[in-house]
Amino acid sequence: WVRKNPSIFDFFKVRPYVDIISHHEGEETTRELLIELLNDKPDLSKILGISYKNKDFSTSINLQRDRIKDLNSMPSPYLDGTFDKLYDTMPHHIKKFKMTIEPSRGCPYACTFCEIGDTLYTKIERHSIEKICAELDWASKREIEFIDCADSNFGLFPEHKDLTEHMAKLKQETGFPIRFSVAWSKGHADRVIEIYKIMADAELDKTGVTIALQSMNPDTLKAIRRKNIDNGKLEEFIAKYDLQDLGSYVELVMGLPLETLDTWVDGLCYLMEINQHTSVKVFPLAALPNTPIAEKEYGEKYGIEYASIYESNHTPYNPEAQSGGWDIVIGTNTMPHKEWKRAYMFKWLTGWAHWLGYTQSISRYLRSVHNISYKDFYWGLFKYAENKKNSFIG
Repeated sequence: WVRKNPSIFDFFKVRPYVDIISHHEGEETTRELLIELLNDKPDLSKILGISYKNKDFSTSINLQRDRIKDLNSMPSPYLDGTFDKLYDTMPHHIKKFKMTIEPSRGCPYACTFCEIGDTLYTKIERHSIEKICAELDWASKREIEFIDCADSNFGLFPEHKDLTEHMAKLKQETGFPIRFSVAWSKGHADRVIEIYKIMADAELDKTGVTIALQSMNPDTLKAIRRKNIDNGKLEEFIAKYDLQDLGSYVELVMGLPLETLDTWVDGLCYLMEINQHTSVKVFPLAALPNTPIAEKEYGEKYGIEYASIYESNHTPYNPEAQSGGWDIVIGTNTMPHKEWKRAYMFKWLTGWAHWLGYTQSISRYLRSVHNISYKDFYWGLFKYAENKKNSFIG
């Protein structure tokens, strides 16, 4: 069990350019911290919710701060004039801003790969819709093109539909915002369809609705503390998206605990069997700090193998110049690294051949006319590629 990302106790030794970390919600913490730093001899030990660097680069960890109970009591930089000066003094030809709104904060789920799955955030707090709509009015008046929603489950609450209708009305009247990006709710597909129809009609989004499943293997879902839409409902919702000509795509995560090469292949091919032919996006499992996936006990339980990768920002890789990076999972006790690589290549093959369309018409014809399953077709194609390395597809 080896990970390169530091624990909080070694963080400042590995990243000495950092002095203070603010944990969880930062509004009150940042305010108190900035006021304290005005003193000649600031006492960081009394600021709740932070860790800070000592002279020997060890870590001092303060007590945790309680959740903010009333988000509406937090000032909005859009509405209190904070951003007005910035916007008003910027030359018109470079006024290309985007902004973030947060109708609600928290997540009712506890997925082991996600930091917001922390029990601190399971109770969801909400801003009033009046406050969020006022922020949208501010954005529309100033021709803000792109708005990102920080909610983890947009569509979870009925007022999310009202908010979207307000945004569509603003775009019709002023042309802004042009685009609205969200992370969709995992368990309210009927409401999500209604909301996305409003967004699509107003051209606020053209990417389609995310159906975040992460895995199709029931044992894996238990291990990561997640519950998906039941299979019958999943097929029904995919059909609804297609019937209304609303794009949708499935998200999966590769390398999760208890996933095997067989369950991975079965899951991808099952999605084809229930007519998800639009898109399936696969992401490597990241071992984010402060998540169970990144903890030693969890890693040892599932035999997790890690590797550090770096974002090059389109520049050549230079290990001496890299100061950061993040860990991904490249194997488990049910999917050793050798099998993980095969699973990754099968993901690549089906993504290219089926979801990018190169063999989709062929496989769908064979499925409907000759009853050849998608698994038989694509696993056969995969085995051919493995055995014919000098072929075009090998």
